[in-house]
Amino acid sequence: MSEEGKIEKLKEQYIDEILGIVPLSQAVFIVLMSLISDRLLSGASPNFLSAIANIDLKSSLGLDAGRFWEVGLLSIVISFALALLNILILRRALDFSLRQAGLGPVLISWQSAAASRVSTLSEIQKNAIQNSFKNEIDLRLRKYKAKRISTELISSIASVSFYSTLFLVYCSYKNADSLIWSFTETLFLCGTILLSLLLHRSSVRYAIAKVLPLKIYLCVITGELVFFETITS
Repeated sequence: MSEEGKIEKLKEQYIDEILGIVPLSQAVFIVLMSLISDRLLSGASPNFLSAIANIDLKSSLGLDAGRFWEVGLLSIVISFALALLNILILRRALDFSLRQAGLGPVLISWQSAAASRVSTLSEIQKNAIQNSFKNEIDLRLRKYKAKRISTELISSIASVSFYSTLFLVYCSYKNADSLIWSFTETLFLCGTILLSLLLHRSSVRYAIAKVLPLKIYLCVITGELVFFETITS
């Protein structure tokens, strides 16, 4: 197998677990987007900031008089479709960042170093290290997941602001009205986008620096390796 093929196999083995921790909880986005889009489409609010004003848990999701339960089906369907788009974008962004980090040679180097060190250990030492590594990886994966959830929450808010802008443009065009947009809304949108990018970058760097090295050593210790020489397809 070519060197490029080996690198791709290593990436599949070690990076897929990182990619699998993309949070799919878009409930906050769906609720906010449904409420805001409903108000914008109905003309109840002239802009994003006025639509999001006074939205709180009780007034939005209360069983007696929650606004969400009065939202039109169209707004909910649109919000759900946009949530699926958000999930796809987050997954692609994470995949792109990890695969553009130049990990191929690094993964091979880490695996070679791990194999060299593990070869000198006894079975008792391997078992002890294996248990220790598993516990530490679990802790680091939980921290990584928290970072990804934070990234998704902020990016969801940024998405709400961006999609609301598109709704405003549509409503203004449909009703032949002038578009009401303020500097505050522009600042809010740019700020949330920048913050989500910074959080995304932080989570990727943490995964590369703290999760992948231990994952590689654990795979070497447990024998969960890809035997390239026996792979024919």
